Amino acid sequence: MINFLLTQTPLVFLTQSFWRDEAFSFLMAQQGIWQILINTAKDFSPPLYYLFLHFWMMIFGSSEIALRSVSLIFFYATIYVVDHFLIDVLKIKTKWRYAYLLLFAINPFLIYYASETRMYSMSVFLVTASWYGYLTGKKKLHIVMSVLSLYTHYFTALALVSQFLFHYLQKKHKSDVSAFVWIAVLFAPWVVFTLIFHGSTDGSFWITEPTLKTFWLTPGIILTGFENSVKQYSTPLYGLTFIAYGAIVMALKNFINKNDKRETSTYLLLWAFLPAVLALTASLIKPVFLARYIIFSVTGISLLIIYSLHQLKPPVRLGVYVLIVILMLQYNGAQIANKKKGDIRSLIRQINLSISPNDSVYVENELDFHAAQYYFGPNRVFIYRKTYDEIPQFVGKVLIPRSRVVSTLPLYPRKAFVIHSDLSYDVQSMN
Repeated sequence: MINFLLTQTPLVFLTQSFWRDEAFSFLMAQQGIWQILINTAKDFSPPLYYLFLHFWMMIFGSSEIALRSVSLIFFYATIYVVDHFLIDVLKIKTKWRYAYLLLFAINPFLIYYASETRMYSMSVFLVTASWYGYLTGKKKLHIVMSVLSLYTHYFTALALVSQFLFHYLQKKHKSDVSAFVWIAVLFAPWVVFTLIFHGSTDGSFWITEPTLKTFWLTPGIILTGFENSVKQYSTPLYGLTFIAYGAIVMALKNFINKNDKRETSTYLLLWAFLPAVLALTASLIKPVFLARYIIFSVTGISLLIIYSLHQLKPPVRLGVYVLIVILMLQYNGAQIANKKKGDIRSLIRQINLSISPNDSVYVENELDFHAAQYYFGPNRVFIYRKTYDEIPQFVGKVLIPRSRVVSTLPLYPRKAFVIHSDLSYDVQSMN
């Protein structure tokens, strides 16, 4: 039973080996506060998540479970805010509210990043709380959560653009703009700090250009977090995409007819899709569209679907709801089977059985460098057969010292356990 739970359920994401980005989070968070600020200014993400993780590790340690539990907590916190959103904003107080919360609890996008040591689950919570504060007139909550979201991930700015556009469309009183002014003022110090300390970066990046398929699957991508063309995802992905389009049509109908549902339909459409539209538009110049960067939109599109569902007659509503649950469970199953990370943890354990104190670990692929450091320790891991200039910024180069990039093997009797890209290894040295 335990083996089944750890291999065939979403618990596999909590217990599997760290990958590069998660190890990077650990390595960044274990530094001093000032160094975290400096290095994040030079990198691609703001510092709040790493600072939070820094203090979290002081209390709970740095095991995989301890580090990943941060995201799990924010996952449940998001569901808590959504519950209040359903009650206070959408005015859904019937037993259907619990059924709707289940759609968040089994959402494959939220589940996956609830088990990853990255800032994405945190960004979902903060943006959801920001929208809740904005729509309920809780100005201080709106400002605080919005500012914290900006200090967590830069793409959350697109959510605030959505709010501001809704504010403009609704022709709110001009004094209400002060909340957005405060948000800008409170984030400005980090902008200045980044401009001062940001280092030079190369222009290379790994995100590919969006295709026509990306554009028409955008609703399903936002809902599921789909990033790779894996055949096993097709049926649930397409099914959820068509259901999302149905919700879009209902929302647009409300908008055109200018009925009492127009305002709600407007902000849900903006929350769900404007960040994706802006990211896809920018990607026509330089590819930046990646589902997890706009993961906070999953709350918007889920609420849009829920709002549309709630307008249907109960028998139809139940049928569509059951279909959504089935498709999400299917997607989760495909995700569990096909989205597992490479098991560098087991490889390092195997190496530790025969490595000597003076030996080192060499990785041929720089993508394995941070993960090897997490499991083996930072002082004996090197990148082999690369020059420092060949290493792109996006692999966490800000935490890769030049001294850790080598082109020669150690002299025997010292040995290098060389890890290849396929996570096999052999032992090498110079005579």
